[in-house]
Amino acid sequence: MTKRLLLLLFLFIQFSTAEPSYSTIPTIPIPEIETQWVDSLFNTLTLDEKIGQLFMIRAHSDLGPEHIAKVERQIKQYHVGGLCFFQGTPLKQAELTNNYQQLSRIPLMIAIDAEWGLGMRHKDAAISFPHQLTLGAMQDNKAIYDMGSEIAKELKRIGTQINFALDDERGVGKIR
Repeated sequence: MTKRLLLLLFLFIQFSTAEPSYSTIPTIPIPEIETQWVDSLFNTLTLDEKIGQLFMIRAHSDLGPEHIAKVERQIKQYHVGGLCFFQGTPLKQAELTNNYQQLSRIPLMIAIDAEWGLGMRHKDAAISFPHQLTLGAMQDNKAIYDMGSEIAKELKRIGTQINFALDDERGVGKIR
């Protein structure tokens, strides 16, 4: 356990002090007030909390009280930086997201893998949009944009900030 913590500490220090070698990636300007808030929060974190922010753990909204208690313990004990939701329902996921956010001193990053929309993970409670292979065959950029926009609205409604939707199980849309 000690060796793992030392390795994580080494990696954290290594990557937090290294200068990025990519200068062509565009950046989105962040308002000064937000930067000040992030810096002020970051400066109050213990080393354990900083390390915990590097981790995103799995969460389900349909696995019952034992799973919920386990996620709650991990949030409190390890100060995890985020959750990636899987099966369940949108309503229960939103409720759990609110609950988990209340437990964490640091706002959690909430993610899901939903390239076909919420129906990919919440099959009985949400619609599934067409798979990426279908979208590529359509060749209608506006329809593809509109679908992505609608999926983003659905995810935002349940408190999700990240959609891991790069490709489907056949590798369509994979970044190479």
